Amino acid sequence: MKNSARLVALQPTPQQLTDYANALIVVNSYTYAVENQQLPTLNAPPTNYADFISAFNPVKSSAINWSETIFPSITTLPAHIINYAGSLFNLEETLVTGYLNILINDPGNVAARNGLVATLTNMQQTIQAELNFVTDIQSNLTAFTTDTQTAGQTLQQLAQQALSMAGADKTTIQSLNSQIIRLNNDVANAQQLLTVSEIGLAASIFVGLIGLVVCMVPGAQGIGVGIIIFGIAGLGASIAGTVVFSKEVQDLQNSINSLQGQVSGINQDIIQLQGVSGQINALQAASVQAVQALSTISGMWSQLDAAIGAVAAELDDVNNDITSEQFKQALSDFQAAEANWTDVITFATSLANINYSWQDSSGTWHHYGTQNPAADNGQVTAIPSSQAVA
Repeated sequence: MKNSARLVALQPTPQQLTDYANALIVVNSYTYAVENQQLPTLNAPPTNYADFISAFNPVKSSAINWSETIFPSITTLPAHIINYAGSLFNLEETLVTGYLNILINDPGNVAARNGLVATLTNMQQTIQAELNFVTDIQSNLTAFTTDTQTAGQTLQQLAQQALSMAGADKTTIQSLNSQIIRLNNDVANAQQLLTVSEIGLAASIFVGLIGLVVCMVPGAQGIGVGIIIFGIAGLGASIAGTVVFSKEVQDLQNSINSLQGQVSGINQDIIQLQGVSGQINALQAASVQAVQALSTISGMWSQLDAAIGAVAAELDDVNNDITSEQFKQALSDFQAAEANWTDVITFATSLANINYSWQDSSGTWHHYGTQNPAADNGQVTAIPSSQAVA
């Protein structure tokens, strides 16, 4: 039974599950920031500002829908893995093992062979039910990604049109945008450095799943300039504080303030449009990574389904003579697969036990699913410039 060997490696690794969870956290962080970003009131709006508003509003609506419905649903994936994988390998441990032991002793036992095929078919049905759930998540993620991509491209074009009218301030604004990108990257890197490398430890999972994102629209109402956090109550605040008060982040804020001060009053509006556009582009890029991470999980279920189907087809072929030794190897392969999945279930249990939280404007933490964020009610930690720190 050559196809049974394929079962041994067809399960998600803890790293893949963590990559998926982390990818969703990044999307959620940017989405949360967009939810809390009000469009700036401009002193001298460019002629295309009405188009900018029209493109931004659907993104904000999509962000709210993400927080209210999509994200609370997709965080249940680890629980689904526990339930479906548990059911799957309960069948393996009882019926599959039983039938294979019979066939090891009596390879020609037709009833045991047919019973094994029926059990494998039931296992495929269990897998397909989980695939349907994952497909629904993929559809929601893909639709969200497409919506943000379309709006992001429009906003970027409009922001670039406004930038082209900035005259002598254009180069300064471009330098300012570069500093904002650096600041975003530094915050992302600081967050990554704060994760613990021991991926299997629950504490490191919690620390890893803290989302920090820079909300950078210099001079705008609402967020303006700050870091917004999402993750685990308490841990999120401590990590955000470490990042916000790092000298490098504050020096970058210094530089941004200095560049902003060099831009004439009439072109301050263009800085704000660039900032809003940049947020949406970052959100779109993050959502693409989440789709890719989920595709890895989905592909694993599809491959497992195909492998079990191939084993069933081997058994169902009456012309296929299978020896006692081959049945022994098949039993060994199924047992190895079960052991690997047991490790996955243990890890998924740690992920499933996480209460994802967000912090409202008063500083109170709430759990997703119990109370979800609404527009403009998130806590933002302002980034001080370095000279403001003793």
